[in-house]
Amino acid sequence: MLRDCKCSVSEETVERYCLGRLESEELERFEEHLLVCPGCQDRVAASDEYIAAMKLALRDIRARQAKPAGPRWNPLRWTPLLAAGVAAAALAVFVHFRSPAGDPAPHMVSLRAIRGFEDPAAAAPAGALLVLKADLSELPEMPSYRIAIADQGGAILWQASGTPEQGQLTVTLPRKLAPGRYWVRLLGGGNLLREFGLKVE
Repeated sequence: MLRDCKCSVSEETVERYCLGRLESEELERFEEHLLVCPGCQDRVAASDEYIAAMKLALRDIRARQAKPAGPRWNPLRWTPLLAAGVAAAALAVFVHFRSPAGDPAPHMVSLRAIRGFEDPAAAAPAGALLVLKADLSELPEMPSYRIAIADQGGAILWQASGTPEQGQLTVTLPRKLAPGRYWVRLLGGGNLLREFGLKVE
């Protein structure tokens, strides 16, 4: 459930941020605001999830259309395909205006807890929209958790809260990460519960 957001940030600004279309000065102001506004964090996460879902739905419809059709005309068989074609066209228009050209499909990253002296860093491609999935097993059960991204020096770059589902927490980053090493911190009740390594290259 999205929390009420009583700040003055418009939906247009949130959408342009998710699409990577904010100018540098406006981007810097919004990201500073995003660090302290849970409502805007939820709005950004919801917008990213919606965009990713629309892309997956469009890909599924196109895959179904690519299947070879039988030689004979059967109105009962072709009617669903025609409906799918109309839906695909509508989704294509939506994705054209909601997603930057050439934007790659979301990349799922499974996060592992740090143990001993092994290198724990999960790998992720630079320039991709990242979907982080953290395992919550052996952690205290809570209605929500907070996840934060820090650079190699420990400075927080982004954070948001999320609701767990089936023992996992899944969040979509609102922006792409530059190549480098990062820390993904999982917090609950104000306490650091786990820390994961993330290598973007």
